[in-house]
Order: sequence, then C-alpha cells, then structure tokens
Amino acid sequence: MKPQIDKIQTCCRKFLGNSQTVVEAQLNAKDAETVSVLAISADPCVISGDSLSGEVVYAGKVNIKAIICDNDENPASLNYNVDFANKFENENITPEVKLDFESCAVDVSYKTEGNTVSVRCVVETKIYAQIKRSADILTDCQDVNCKTDSVNLCVESSSVNANFTVVDEVEVKHKIGKILLAESNAVLSSVKCGDDVVTAKGSVYTCVTYQTGENNIKSVVIDTPFNEEISADGATCDCIATARLSVKNTKLHMEVVEDEDNRSFTIETELCLNAVCSANQNLQVVTDAFSLTEEINVISDTFENCMPQNYFCFTQKIDGIAETDGKAAVDEILCTTNPKVVAVNNRCNDGTLTVEGILCGNLLYLSEEKIASLDFEIPFVSETDCNCDSICDVVNAAVVEISAKVIRGAVNIDAVVKFGVNCYTTQKFTAVCDIEVLGERQHSGCAIEVLTGKQGMTAWDLQKYLGIAESDIMACNPDLTLPLEKDRKILIYRQIK
Repeated sequence: MKPQIDKIQTCCRKFLGNSQTVVEAQLNAKDAETVSVLAISADPCVISGDSLSGEVVYAGKVNIKAIICDNDENPASLNYNVDFANKFENENITPEVKLDFESCAVDVSYKTEGNTVSVRCVVETKIYAQIKRSADILTDCQDVNCKTDSVNLCVESSSVNANFTVVDEVEVKHKIGKILLAESNAVLSSVKCGDDVVTAKGSVYTCVTYQTGENNIKSVVIDTPFNEEISADGATCDCIATARLSVKNTKLHMEVVEDEDNRSFTIETELCLNAVCSANQNLQVVTDAFSLTEEINVISDTFENCMPQNYFCFTQKIDGIAETDGKAAVDEILCTTNPKVVAVNNRCNDGTLTVEGILCGNLLYLSEEKIASLDFEIPFVSETDCNCDSICDVVNAAVVEISAKVIRGAVNIDAVVKFGVNCYTTQKFTAVCDIEVLGERQHSGCAIEVLTGKQGMTAWDLQKYLGIAESDIMACNPDLTLPLEKDRKILIYRQIK
C-alpha cells in the first residue's frame, strides 16, 4: 500500500481590518491677511506597503484642497500634499502575502488663524489579503478504496500594478476667471483579460469648481471615458479579472488669454490599476478512503478557496435633504462641490447586493449677498442584482451627476452614483492528505453479522463499516436497494478461517 501525494495551492481573499492614521497640515494663503474656509477636501492614497512577519508598514499621501475667501470676500484655492505612514499587525501577514489597501478620509476638521488653515484629517485604511496555502493531498493509493470529488481552484495567472494618465480637453458654458477646486473619482465599467494583456474600460468623473468672469461660482462634473490596454504576462482570454482603481493625482491646465473668453482647460488624471487575472483549475480530490484488508487512519484537512467570479458596475439615484442646522438662510444656491460616495457596508443575499453608504459634499450658496457654505451627509441604502451569493466587494464609487434645489425652504440634493464591484465565490472542501496503515483489518469472527442500516446509507457507507465489497453485500442481501430507503436489517455471512 503506497499512497500517492500531490501538492495543491488554494487562495482566499480576506478582509484583515481597518487602520487609522491622523494627518495634520497647514495651508497658508500668502496674499491674504485673514481667510475663511468655504470647502475643504482630503484625498488619501496608499502608495507602498512592505509586508513582514505578522505586520505591514504602509505609506501614502493625502492631497488636501480648500476653497477660501480672503478678507475682501474674494474666493481662492489652496492645495497641499502631506505624507503619512502607519503599521498594521495581523497574524495572516507574511512577507509573501499579497495585500491591497483602500483609503478614505473619515473625518476632516480645520481651524483658521489669520491667513493659515490648520487641517486635521483621520485617514482610515481597509486592508485586504490574498492568502495562499500550499498543502499535500492524496491522489491515489493502492489497495484502498477512494471517494473523490471535483473542486475548482483559483490559480493566479498574472497580476498588474500599473499607472496611466487620462487626458481630456474640456469646454464649459461660462467664462472662467479662476479654477478653485478639482476632485476626481474613477470607476471601471469592465476589466477583461486577453493574451498577456488586461483591458480596462471606465470613466473618470472630475468635479471642477470655478469662478466665472462675472465673479459667480459654478461647478460641473466632467465625464472622461478611457480604454486602457495594459501588459499582463501570463494572462489569457480564459482568465477572470478582478480590479481596483485609484486616483493618484489630478492636474488642470488652462491657458489664459487677456480680453478673451477662457472657457476651456485640460484635465490630466493619473490613475493606478491593481488587477489580478485568475484561471479555473478543476481538480479531483480524495474526500474519504477505506481498505477491505487493512486498518487505516485517514488524515484529512479542510481547505477554503476563493474564486473570482466577475466584475460589474451599476448606477443608482440618491436623493435627500441637506440639513442646515441653524446655518444662514439660503438665498441662492451657487453649486455643489467635492461630492463623494463612501460605501460603509455591503452584503450579498439571494443574488441581491445591498450597499449602505453616505453621499457627502459641500454646498456653496449666497446668504445676504455673501458666500456661505454647508457640508452635507446623506445616508442611503442601494440594492441591485448581482447573481452572486458569496462575496461582493465595492471597490470604487463616483458621483456622475449632482444638483441642489431649494424647495419650500429645504435644500434638496439629487445625485446619480456609479459603483464598481468585484464578485467572488467561496467554497470549503475537505480532502484526504495522507493515510496511515495501522495493521490488518480484524473482524468479529462470527459467521453471521447483523447490521441495522439507517435510511440514506450508501454502498460506500456499508462497505467502509463492514469491511467487505459491495458485491458480497448484495450477494447476502439480494433484495437490498441502495441508498437505503428506510431503516432495515442487513445480514452478512462470513467465511470462518
């Protein structure tokens, strides 16, 4: 009896936890004596992570932007990049494990003193791991009856971590006096694998806030589509891709010509694509074993496997009321700026994906002919069909359209939001890893043995328990129907040596 052993590798995606970092910065308006803040935003992005045994040290940057008014009520903008770093501990982290990070600013506060704005930002980073496990399993064994089952394993064919830039030439309706703020979010519409390539299609949604030539303030959401083909050695057309897209930087360029209407500018958005291309591997594993001649110890283990299923995107309308909380009366709405969507929680059930989150942003308006601002947070619950009952991971979200109106004294916000989702199927299976031979199988020594078989018992169950072949069981019980339709007695006649 010689067991044949082969090696398998499983892969499971796990959420390891949240890590928070406090980032502080000072923004100085050099050309003003005093300033007031109309809007402020903080966009964090993790740039690198070094995995050690039991911990990861990661680093990134936060792009802080603000719209301010000086002492003469002239709007202006401030921009500052600040670095951050943190350490996260988890027993699943090893130098070989692949991690990915999702960061957002969960709290941004500020105070002003003269022409300085001191900003405090809490950056929350969600940390995920692709945990791979290698193990030996039994594939065959002489003189042993083996029960097998088919399982699908996830085999990573290729991974991508690539930066690319999306450029768009934009023209707006109003003459531009000054661009105050530009905030970008991006969502993939699809990600497909080809032979040694990954094709990522989607759009960048940039909310641009600007001062017009008439000194009004306007904002517009620019939709910039992209179709990027990125090298991915080892990928094939049969692979399934999952991906996460992050915005690293947004730059605006405008050529100002005196005495002309300046309505156009260029947007350059630097994106980072993290994608994994995986293939299905169908494998027969031994789930149980017994011998008719030997007493054996079957050594089994349970494995967890996470198989990428698909990537999809969907849009959702969100509306709500911006609470004024005693703020100055809204005489005229100027624009909404810095709109964002934060997916707080998501779950799959019976083919339906439920996303709970917050639509937030900033409203600029006139009150007694002065510019004022109002932060808003609108909670929402969104549902869509996902054809998945396992894991759905909302990896990107962006505001596609947004508007605000005053209706009967209340500020109503209407938005269209797009989500990008990775879907996974998880499975657990038990496989035999090895067999120990304990000695020759011993029987009772009785010429006749009676077993009370339970309903549902199969030929496999009876052979394993009794230690005789199915043909011998049927010879002793010619009227036996397997699996057993009800409890019944089974007689076994043994030859006495």
